[in-house]
Amino acid sequence: MEELVERINELPEDTEIVVYCRGEYCVLAYDAVRLLTDRGRRAIRLDDGMLEWRLAELPVDVGELA
Repeated sequence: MEELVERINELPEDTEIVVYCRGEYCVLAYDAVRLLTDRGRRAIRLDDGMLEWRLAELPVDVGELA
C-alpha cells in the first residue's frame, strides 16, 4: 500500500485497474481499490485468482520491473 501511494500517479487515468491480493480474505485489495477510486482512478477487486484470469485469456500488463 505504501508503494501504491507513492506511485499512484504513474498509473493511467483512463484505464480500469484490477486489484489482486494473494488470498481470498486479504483486505489489502479492498484498501487499494478504495485508495485508487478516492484518487480518481477506476478500480475493481479481482474476485478469483490470477490462474482463473489467465485461463479466461484476459489481458495482463506487468509493466516494467522496478
